[in-house]
Amino acid sequence: MERRAFLKEIDIFSGLSEAELDRLASIGTEETFAKGDTVFREHEPGTKLYLVQSGTVDIGKSGEGGRFTRLARLERGEVFGELAMLDERPRSATAVAAIAPELKLLSFERKAFEKLLTDDPLLAARIYRGMLRKVAARLRLADEAIQTLLRSLNYTGF
Repeated sequence: MERRAFLKEIDIFSGLSEAELDRLASIGTEETFAKGDTVFREHEPGTKLYLVQSGTVDIGKSGEGGRFTRLARLERGEVFGELAMLDERPRSATAVAAIAPELKLLSFERKAFEKLLTDDPLLAARIYRGMLRKVAARLRLADEAIQTLLRSLNYTGF
């Protein structure tokens, strides 16, 4: 199954068995966006987790005058939308299809994803552990970016 092979490439799912990958694949939906299309907007309800199958997605925030400031650029194999799946809060950023003419995503609706995990607590533990590792890695990158910014401003502390 092509979808299973793709899921196995995703770091948060790399420890899953073939059967677990097949179950996960069965609840995914493929979505396609043209360059410049918005996948979701900051402050919208977060109801899906996304995996980039092909293309590029920019994650960013709206600043003064609605100007988009890119925070990250994600490509094949990257996961996004996981924060809203974990904390059930509105989206913290906007996601926009970028660079390539087409962005292909594999998405997971929250209800179907949660049902899969509720039905199999061991699978849930494996997936949540992978998601937490991803969030922790992004937090470390954010910490480094903040430190670099503070250094550039000659900030010496509180």
